[in-house]
Amino acid sequence: MSWVNIALREDFIFKQQKRREQAGNKQTKKDIAAFDFETSHGNVVITSYSYHDGEEWVGEAYDHRTEPFTLKFLMGMVWKSGRVHTRTEKKKRVNRLAIPKNVYAWNLNFEQGSIIKTLPAATVDTLRRDVGCVIDLDTGLVETDIHKENGQWKRYSGGRINRNKYVAIFYIPKKMLKLEPIFFRGKVGDKNDVRMPKIQFMDIAQFYGGSLDNAAMDVLGEGKVDNIDREQLGKNDPDHAYWIAL
Repeated sequence: MSWVNIALREDFIFKQQKRREQAGNKQTKKDIAAFDFETSHGNVVITSYSYHDGEEWVGEAYDHRTEPFTLKFLMGMVWKSGRVHTRTEKKKRVNRLAIPKNVYAWNLNFEQGSIIKTLPAATVDTLRRDVGCVIDLDTGLVETDIHKENGQWKRYSGGRINRNKYVAIFYIPKKMLKLEPIFFRGKVGDKNDVRMPKIQFMDIAQFYGGSLDNAAMDVLGEGKVDNIDREQLGKNDPDHAYWIAL
């Protein structure tokens, strides 16, 4: 390939375009959340999750020594922070769960690897070749009979798709991970048959560059707490004070 140099006129002026920001691009506190993993030998041992419940920021931590980390757990964790909205669709009243539009991680590539590691080797091989696939949450295997046609999930064989069993994964390494539940319904509070939405995980580090500590100092004026022994935390020692506190 050869490059072509274009000679511009001496009086050429670059004029900045002024465009109105679309209202749909603005995010409020309730539209964003953040999560982080602590791992031992590549396995998730702690999941921390922060979100805004409409009144204040809420931080939660989960110990996976007693409850193993799975893809289904991750989906349930985000859905738990949602709020139910009842609205009319096609002359019917339906319950839909509103969750944060984007769930951010710092260096998503690390979290993506930990999530995908929980899946069978055959599924991991598929995700290496393709940007997306449908997974059976009970087995972790790829379900090739299910596809989306004209915005609707269908089987090539024409059969029925069971509820609360399949999820579509859209995966761009280091950038984004999207989980779209297929015909998921659940109970939230006193509301039954609540439709569960798709979850989108994004890497926020790509917008800042450098380390999380430096970005926090630049934006917030404070960095990470300095009284945590990260090396000890990664050893997963059940007798250490970090783990006893959990």
